[in-house]
Amino acid sequence: MRLWQRSLRLNLPWDTIRPLEKDSRGFLVLTWHNRLLPALATYPRVDRQGKNLHALISASRDGAWLTAFAHSLGLRVIRGSSSRRGANAMREILRALREGQDVGITVDGPRGPAYEAKPGIGLLAKLSGAPIIYVVPEIGRGWRAKSWDRFCVPAPLTSLNVRIEVQQDAAERWADLPHEACAAEIGKRLRALTAGNDPEMGV
Repeated sequence: MRLWQRSLRLNLPWDTIRPLEKDSRGFLVLTWHNRLLPALATYPRVDRQGKNLHALISASRDGAWLTAFAHSLGLRVIRGSSSRRGANAMREILRALREGQDVGITVDGPRGPAYEAKPGIGLLAKLSGAPIIYVVPEIGRGWRAKSWDRFCVPAPLTSLNVRIEVQQDAAERWADLPHEACAAEIGKRLRALTAGNDPEMGV
């Protein structure tokens, strides 16, 4: 797993990333479920002053191998979803953000529909008030699973462009909005970054 991660040739927008390397706040790092592997591989390439990404991964049996992958990259894991350990996971996420750690979440996981942000991510964004990093790696050469989201595993040595956008004003922008509206905006921003990159999924 480590060899695969190191073999990926990730083209990163360093003009966007450099200011993040000096920011001491904890960020919500958001992506799509089908791009979880390349997104996790992206994080160790960015120097966040010793911060350690806490990745939210489903408490189901299927989440076990993703947990092992995250651990192999030196990342921490919070297990939980809307159906299992949801309240405990929410508390762990909020604690990590308050302590200045980053938390990574797939906004349409673990069951989809693909490319639709779940209402829970809007609630979490409102409760935490954390700034957001949107991360969308391209889907390049590799394999697609026969799953609800056509989960992507890039081939070793693949070159991938990673699209990143930072939202600093999340707390102020969404203070008076219902969490469903916040989730809808998060989904819209991620879909805009994804546009033209996954014809198989119609995006």
